[in-house]
Amino acid sequence: MVRNHIKSLSDKDYATLKGLSSLDFVLLFMPIEAAFIAAFQADERLFSDAFEHKIIVVTPTTLLATLRTIGNI
Repeated sequence: MVRNHIKSLSDKDYATLKGLSSLDFVLLFMPIEAAFIAAFQADERLFSDAFEHKIIVVTPTTLLATLRTIGNI
């Protein structure tokens, strides 16, 4: 299910939207840490495959740090 969502986000190709000039990655927020852990334990290639599709998976634990990093860049 997570893999399908990663694919659907990738297929939307947000980087080509008018008015956006610097979108490199899309954040996929998984609000339930246990679901994130279960998904990534069940499929070890999920993270690297998401990254190859320019999708970064974030959780409540990593969201703020990721947003601050983006803001500082």
